Amino acid sequence: MSDEDAEVAEAEAEAEAEAEAEAEAEAEAEAEAEAEAEAEAEAEAEAEAEAEGNSSVEAEVEPRDVDVTEAKGASPCGCSCWAFLLAPLVIIGAVALVGWNEKRSVCEAKAINQGKGAAVEVGCSDASEGSGELVFFSCPLLQTGLAPLSFQGTDFGSSYMNFVGLGLKIDTQMYQCVETQHTVETTSSSSSTSGSSTPTDTSPRRRAAAPAPAPPDTSPRRRAAAPAPTPPDTSPRRRAAAPAPTPPDTSPRRRAGGRRLATEYTYTYSQSWEDTHIDSYGFQDRSTFEFASDCNGVDNPPWPNELPRSQTLYGQSARVGPYTINTELVKTVPVNAPVSITPKSSWSQSTAGTYTSNSWKASGSDIGSVRVNITGTDWGSPQVTVLGRSAKGSISAWTPASTYMCAGYSLHELKMGPMSKGDFFSSLESENTGLTWGLRFLGFVLLWVGLSLCATPCQVVAEFVPFIGGCLGNCVCFITAIVCFLPATAIFLFAAGVVWVGMRPGVGGALLGVFAVLACGLGVCKCFVRSKSPVARNLKEPGEDGRYYDDPLWYGKTRGEIQHATDLEKANGNAASRDGDWKRAN
Repeated sequence: MSDEDAEVAEAEAEAEAEAEAEAEAEAEAEAEAEAEAEAEAEAEAEAEAEAEGNSSVEAEVEPRDVDVTEAKGASPCGCSCWAFLLAPLVIIGAVALVGWNEKRSVCEAKAINQGKGAAVEVGCSDASEGSGELVFFSCPLLQTGLAPLSFQGTDFGSSYMNFVGLGLKIDTQMYQCVETQHTVETTSSSSSTSGSSTPTDTSPRRRAAAPAPAPPDTSPRRRAAAPAPTPPDTSPRRRAAAPAPTPPDTSPRRRAGGRRLATEYTYTYSQSWEDTHIDSYGFQDRSTFEFASDCNGVDNPPWPNELPRSQTLYGQSARVGPYTINTELVKTVPVNAPVSITPKSSWSQSTAGTYTSNSWKASGSDIGSVRVNITGTDWGSPQVTVLGRSAKGSISAWTPASTYMCAGYSLHELKMGPMSKGDFFSSLESENTGLTWGLRFLGFVLLWVGLSLCATPCQVVAEFVPFIGGCLGNCVCFITAIVCFLPATAIFLFAAGVVWVGMRPGVGGALLGVFAVLACGLGVCKCFVRSKSPVARNLKEPGEDGRYYDDPLWYGKTRGEIQHATDLEKANGNAASRDGDWKRAN
């Protein structure tokens, strides 16, 4: 081979080597570009997933028929402020109730005692007997002079019923679809963030494969010069943008401390008898499956004009033997006897006093069916016992002689059945006693609650402790209720005692005495606890100037200064060590 041919072959080999090197460089560049593009796509996908997770996590877990709302105005601080402001009003109202109840009880008892001595028992033949006096008698109710009762303008007007009695009652019901709202208040400790965090994507993703290293060229040809390194690509399209950090949520429900209140509403549907019209067009979830299945998708019909509302009619007056009683006593006569009538043709009688109709019933459903129950005066047991002032046969209220703080009380009573004078007044005394103790209990509970509300801010402060705030707040509430029991008892006795002093000094003095003993007992307990402090029990007698000089730790201090220092030491947990130092010094 000539030299010229050798040079040509060498040149061709060099050209082939350069072409191979360029191809390898292009392959490496393409692999790097593909890897960077995939990394950029992964970063964008992660950013989109994070944004979608924060915005739609609540919408994904809430069903269609559940409403979840943040309790506005019901934050712990707001509730505690309202409770603290309401506490004085509750306490004042409770004190007023206790005082008024004691006054009412005493005045009622005085009126009953006066009536027992002044009442004159009369018969059932002569209305002029006992005129102008407080009379007591047992006579039968009479139908004489009573006007017929009916519900005019309805299917139970005078054309179909004319009941003679002291009263007539009708209970009307329509079978309707009813929506029931279920409320659940959820309380979560705000020491942890109440919002939903972005879920971590653990799905496997394809990684860009690193380019395989090129095998070394062992051919006898002259190696091509290594290609120049490719400069790093700093263009924005090749660099994966880091997701922007999510700004911190500073809404009140996300802050640490306290508890977050949220209210969850769910709605269920059922069919039942109701005595008032229910507008089904105002239901919250009319489009749900529950409404279609439980109420057959049928709306409640409007209340018909022919159907009377539930009500009770009374006569203006009535005759009891030869005497006439007014409306006040007429309304005390029960109306519980079934009334039989001849109803309209569209109505049918199911039981005694009960009538039904399907005139307004919806097609394919029982919704719209109606029923009424009519009751009136029981003429099978007409005997009654009456107490009141007789004025020529007309019975009215009798007012006893006015006493101190007891003006305006009267006696005007009617009870069913024959009763003796003693049994009648005994029943009045029992009713007064029962009402008195019921109102006393209510007043005491209100006092107790009012005093407990004063400590509501302490409970809220305890709830702001991280992790254990809810439990600690409940403990503070429980301890506050126990501590407030004795102060509530003392205030109750004081309020009742003040009223009784003005009306019955003996009883009032006893109540105030118990109050004083209770208050002194609380004071003695406080002093006893203070006397158990290490410094107080080791002090000797003070000097003439009231200062202590025998104790090296409290030299020249007064008892008040020593006690103040001791309280501070107890708060810091150093009282025990101070006591040990004093013992070692002596």
